[in-house]
Amino acid sequence: MTAQDAALPNCWAAAFAYAEKGQPVIPIYEPSGSGCSCAKRSSCEHAGKHPRWDAVLCPNGLDSATTNPELIRRMAARWPQANIAIRCDNLVVIDVDGDEGRAMWEQLTVEH
Repeated sequence: MTAQDAALPNCWAAAFAYAEKGQPVIPIYEPSGSGCSCAKRSSCEHAGKHPRWDAVLCPNGLDSATTNPELIRRMAARWPQANIAIRCDNLVVIDVDGDEGRAMWEQLTVEH
């Protein structure tokens, strides 16, 4: 990460850190006051949880995720406020949602 990169929003610093560790990143739409920052706005069923699209930078959804610092810089310049996602290849992800999810997680940790 360069000094110029340090001026980017914190999520992009995280993107560079993930990429440096070999974890591909991709910009995703961010939630907005009207639902999602994508064109669907309030009718978007995945607000803030789906990849941005661009014919050059992100033409293939999650398959456009990259560890290339120059490409990440170009993505950051295009979408400075974007959320960042990482591909979950070689990772175990535990997504605990809401009270029911937390209760299930607590139960599982006690049992195992």
